[in-house]
Amino acid sequence: SELLRRQGNPVLGLDINLEMLKYAATRRPEVPFFCADAARTPFRPGAFRGIVISFALHEKEAAFRSRLLKEAKVLLAPRGAIVLVDFERPWDSASKMAYLYVSVIERLAGRRHFRNGCDFIQRGGLRTLLRENGLRELERRNVAAGTCALVLAVPA
Repeated sequence: SELLRRQGNPVLGLDINLEMLKYAATRRPEVPFFCADAARTPFRPGAFRGIVISFALHEKEAAFRSRLLKEAKVLLAPRGAIVLVDFERPWDSASKMAYLYVSVIERLAGRRHFRNGCDFIQRGGLRTLLRENGLRELERRNVAAGTCALVLAVPA
C-alpha cells in the first residue's frame, strides 16, 4: 500500500478481522481501513482501478476463495487489474524443500488455516485458482524459492 500511495494512488485497506485492521492502522495511519467481508464488500461495482490480494486466499475454504475473486472482478474498473500474492504448488527440489519450511510456519497459524492451506496447494495453488476463476495472468514473479508467486492478473 505504501508504494502505491507514494505514487499518488488512493489506497484503502479491507479485512474482516478488526484486530488486524487496528494493527494495520498503527502502521499506516494515513490509509483508511474498512472492516468487511471481502466476498461481499460495501463498494460499488467498478470502483477500483487495482486490487491487491496478499496471502488472503490460501487460508480460506475453496468456495470462499472463488467468491472473493468474483467480488474482486466486480469491483474492478474497466481495464483494471488485480495483484495477487500467495502460495504455489512446489514443482522442483528447491521449491519442495522451501515448502517444507513454509508448512511448519503455516501449521502454527492454526488447524483450520493449515487445512485450508493444504487444500489450496493440493488444488494447484495460485496458478490453478486464477485460471479456474476466469483470471488471466499478465505477469508473474516467483518468490521465496518458488513457494509463492506475485501475479498481475485481469479478468479473462
